[in-house]
Amino acid sequence: VRVRGGRRVSLVHSLLSQLVQDEQERTDALERQAHCVAAREVGEAHHRARWTKVYYEPCPLPDLFVASYALDIPLMTQPELAWLPEFLLSLPGPPATFAVENDGDEGPQLGAPHGLGPAAGQPRRWMSAVTGEGGLAHPFYLYVREMRAEVAARQASLLGQNEAYAKMSADLQTRRKSLQQLALVEEEEEEEEAAAAGGPDGAA
Repeated sequence: VRVRGGRRVSLVHSLLSQLVQDEQERTDALERQAHCVAAREVGEAHHRARWTKVYYEPCPLPDLFVASYALDIPLMTQPELAWLPEFLLSLPGPPATFAVENDGDEGPQLGAPHGLGPAAGQPRRWMSAVTGEGGLAHPFYLYVREMRAEVAARQASLLGQNEAYAKMSADLQTRRKSLQQLALVEEEEEEEEAAAAGGPDGAA
């Protein structure tokens, strides 16, 4: 149905935009809640190791933020992932099956420091002694990527079981399509008004 009349179209567009914004906020809230639950469930497997380390040697908060930044973990927006850098900081270093690649003729350096920062201005590349694959990122990066993928998969599973979320998502998609259609109507009306203003009667 094409709604005519610039003011009516603008009013409907404004109301629909507000509805979309409200529904988007509710959908985001459900996604955030599901992510918190998923992160907690995935992190439970690390609970004992983290608890033992933190009990005897608490992890300073600045170190946690530095590690989170280095590992590209958005701790400020997703604090539920704090267990991940905390767990990695509790480890003495990368797994023994990884070695730092060397640009010289000495070959991979086993037992190299496990720092996450760059060495001599260049990021270290790693090799897996198990697969023989080289040119890898720091093992901690690979582990973080794997854990975040597991959290995302669990979040998707939780949202898939949420009927309210499914309905909100469907309604949101429908209203967004309606907004696009209204935007086209507004554009057509503006072109018609411009053409009428530029005609003989409009010029007079």
